[in-house]
Amino acid sequence: MNQTADYIENTAPGGGSRVAPRANLPTDANSIDLCGTWEFRFWPEVPNEPPTESFGNAPSNLIEVPSHWCLQNPQWGKPIYTNWRFPIPVDPPHIPHSNPTGDYQRCFHLPDDFVTGPEDRIYLRFEGVESVYIVYLNGHYIGWGQGSRLPTEFDVTDWAQDGENTLIIRVSQWSANTYLEDQDQWWLPGIFREITVLQRPGNGIEDAWIEADYEDGTGIIIPRIKASAESWPLTARIPAIDFDHTWDSQEELGAIEVGNVEPWSADCPALYHFELESRGETLSWKIGFRRIEIEGRQLLVNGIPLRLRGVNRHEISSLRGRVFDRAAARADLELMKRHNVNAIRTSHYPPHPHLLDLTDEMGFWVMDECDIETHGFERASWVGNPANDPIYRDNMVDRMQRMVERDKNHASIIFWSLGNESGTGENLAAMSAWVKLRDPNRPLHYEGDHEGVYTDLYSRMYPSLEELRAYSEPSGPLAPAHHEVSRLTPAECARQRERPFLLCEYAHAMGTGPGGIVDYHQAFNSIPGLLGGFVWEWRDHALSPTYQEASKLLYGGDFGEVIHDGNFVCDGLVDGNGQGRGGLAAWAASSSPISTQVTTEWLTITNHYHSRKANLSVQYRLESADGELKSGRLGSVELQAGHSTKMSLTSLIPSFPSASEETWLTFFLTETETRWPANIPPSQLVFPASSAPAPTKHPFVWAKRSGSVLGNATFGPHGELLRIGDFNVLSLTPELWRAPTDNDRGRGPLDYTFSDPGTSLGAGSGQRGTSTADRWDKEHLQHLTHRWLEPRHYKDSISAVVISSAPGERNRLETSITYRANEYGLMCDVTMVPLGQWQGYWGRAGLTLSIPEHAHSLSWCGLGPEETYPDMEAGSYLGHFSLLEPGSSKMPLRPQEWGRRSRLRWATLDFSSKTLAIKFETDDCSISVSDWSNSIIAETPHSWELPPSNDTFISIDLAHHGLGSRSCGPDVRPGHALAPRALRAQFWLST
Repeated sequence: MNQTADYIENTAPGGGSRVAPRANLPTDANSIDLCGTWEFRFWPEVPNEPPTESFGNAPSNLIEVPSHWCLQNPQWGKPIYTNWRFPIPVDPPHIPHSNPTGDYQRCFHLPDDFVTGPEDRIYLRFEGVESVYIVYLNGHYIGWGQGSRLPTEFDVTDWAQDGENTLIIRVSQWSANTYLEDQDQWWLPGIFREITVLQRPGNGIEDAWIEADYEDGTGIIIPRIKASAESWPLTARIPAIDFDHTWDSQEELGAIEVGNVEPWSADCPALYHFELESRGETLSWKIGFRRIEIEGRQLLVNGIPLRLRGVNRHEISSLRGRVFDRAAARADLELMKRHNVNAIRTSHYPPHPHLLDLTDEMGFWVMDECDIETHGFERASWVGNPANDPIYRDNMVDRMQRMVERDKNHASIIFWSLGNESGTGENLAAMSAWVKLRDPNRPLHYEGDHEGVYTDLYSRMYPSLEELRAYSEPSGPLAPAHHEVSRLTPAECARQRERPFLLCEYAHAMGTGPGGIVDYHQAFNSIPGLLGGFVWEWRDHALSPTYQEASKLLYGGDFGEVIHDGNFVCDGLVDGNGQGRGGLAAWAASSSPISTQVTTEWLTITNHYHSRKANLSVQYRLESADGELKSGRLGSVELQAGHSTKMSLTSLIPSFPSASEETWLTFFLTETETRWPANIPPSQLVFPASSAPAPTKHPFVWAKRSGSVLGNATFGPHGELLRIGDFNVLSLTPELWRAPTDNDRGRGPLDYTFSDPGTSLGAGSGQRGTSTADRWDKEHLQHLTHRWLEPRHYKDSISAVVISSAPGERNRLETSITYRANEYGLMCDVTMVPLGQWQGYWGRAGLTLSIPEHAHSLSWCGLGPEETYPDMEAGSYLGHFSLLEPGSSKMPLRPQEWGRRSRLRWATLDFSSKTLAIKFETDDCSISVSDWSNSIIAETPHSWELPPSNDTFISIDLAHHGLGSRSCGPDVRPGHALAPRALRAQFWLST
């Protein structure tokens, strides 16, 4: 038969002995797990012969199930990463003749007592296969399936036999369903979730949905059960509250009050063991009682307004792709809990079913999203989009049904989502119509329903702050002219303003960043109706296939793909190994459920939890640049959700000794008596110095033919610093450029370089095009040349002036450095003045000190403990911190600017047997430390490709540009941007 014409290009939901979708519930009925080692044959295209003839006497390979074949053996194809472009020609439902295909074979033993009743059936269940597959059992055709991240069951009763059975599955990478699965992720073919043989008792339970409602302390169950006449009576039990109820027939089913219960919420995930017993089997799972309602602009759970502090979560492991590992998933969710995440959008498909068991148990608000994205059709203005093509209608509705039926019993799921970035069309409306009939109580989401015709929420991706504020206005446009939402009529805008507003994606966390997070969270807390959102995204998708070195993570293009989107797949708050970066710390601080405000009189504490009492212990520490002066415990607080309290400081602060130096008082709050304590950012008061000691000058010595010596510093003939103590240095060289971040390289429309977002509804230029990095490149900022003027020598100082300019440019930068020395070290008084008609923004304004030795550690007094930038300081606080291997620690996979330490009082670098100290007289300076120059960083594709280095490059910045999130979002806000301007700073170098 012609395999391609028969099922691979078929847009139907599937074929053969498929059974209706149902809930995924634990049962005491028999089952056989078919995971493990299978025989495998790989084909570069679909063979002409059926898979039953694939094996025979021909040699075959072995493969583990679940897995992706392209991550097992490089000869079995390669991973492909695209953001939205299809890696095959866009010609639905047709696909190329070249279609990587894998044949799987396994024998399994079916015990004689596997089937116990005459009406029993045998099902074969697939949890996930990419992208289309056909099934044979004992040589008989069973059926075919599609929907890569969705379950399919086949009834194999008529073909299964006692004893040995041979199961053969042919999987092809491309199919008509490929056009529905264009999610921003790797294309990874294979059987990547479990396969199970199931006994289905004839007198068992075909399907069960126990909707667990809650009202005024009372639990209510609403049973929806499918069972044959032979299954009754059915008994429901909740042992923890002594609930036991029997229904003798289907007609008796109805809502029942079960008594007093604790409600389920993400803050307090109270679960109850539930049993449902029929004549032939017992189902058992955990239920949570909660009520979801929309009242005007507010989404309520258990009568309390909801605020989402969420992340988008793809299912990805650097080693195994989308193969699920329960222990790793639990560790991932624990890391989320430790960083204040309370919500997950399962972008852009239903997760492995066990993940939802964990979200029920650990407490997360979940948006369960259907396995649909047709983003690649946007390139042709959505012509031919399957979302509006009748031949795909049944397929898309079927996908929604399979998700909802599988996951409907999970307390943590409070939204359904139709999918992602699929334009709009009748098929999406049909999906909506079905789910609203099936489950009218959970709100329905789809960002592409801009008019709000068939969904319940107003949803946006990456809106500007001005667009959030526009939602709170009584009228006017909701979006700038470049966005489709700008074309809504006044009536449609009014309809959306009456709904809860959700950011399904915001704060694109690619590379160093994202910047500006705190502004969004302030809006979430202040604009009525704004639900919050899901940051994009939780984890980088970098891969490290098992056949290569684990340390070498790879991104798009590294596998030789013809079409790819590079490192756009590395856009998570944590990297491919699960390690958080500065953006995660800033996001956690911005989204903390406990906030504080401090004055000299009061420490005000507010509990923003939805429904959890907070027990807090409050500690304080008084410090100066020299270290701790005093510390202690202020007290304890018990604070109900939604409430605030004040702790008096009127007796604490006067007790501190007076100090001539700057001091700061930090309050540390720790949540106690809870499994998942909040990550609460410290709060601080800074007390300025009452006086400052005068430095002692060191005698100046001038050597006419051998340069200049001042203290322990040696200078060249132009006044350039050559040596400080035992360190040879490569001057203090002015620099205006940084190794571009992923956000600097972004070309999104929210470009603020020459356009004020405040006057354009946040649009800025409103056009895709030139990135900040492009502008720097055009101005050749990375190629500054330097002309040293004749230095001026004085009795106790030397002044050097350097003119820096770029090739082909008239603009210049004049940097003056006056050096003085005393017993502490060398003082550097730096002034930087732009000359000419500078436009746009600089990346940094500072000096680079190069030392041909390796720094092993960095200690500093300033903001910490993580990296900070002008628009990414949330959660940081003044203190004393240290870091090993500062020149390479936590660098993103694609090398770029990172690791900045700001508002420094001092910093010390430890080398093998000596130290270099930098002390700042102005408190707005920063440094970053690298083992490589900025040019090498910018030119190197992967961090593991950086060459061995025994150098240290110290960037001492007088000012620095913000980060923004223009890789897929707004640019750096003007208040955090580095516009060319005159700057001055003073700092000391000592050894």
